[in-house]
Amino acid sequence: MPIRDLPARPHLDHLKNEAKALRQAFARGEADALERVRSCGGLSCSSIASGEYR
Repeated sequence: MPIRDLPARPHLDHLKNEAKALRQAFARGEADALERVRSCGGLSCSSIASGEYR
């Protein structure tokens, strides 16, 4: 999945909602979400699923 550029003035609530939706899709095992998370690197899938990254 390609990395998107942020808009000139990103709204924090919108970004939080996108992150929440990605985490939920990841928890459901959706292929696109799994690939997006794995492509980011730095965090293991188990740490994301458990919320240890906070």
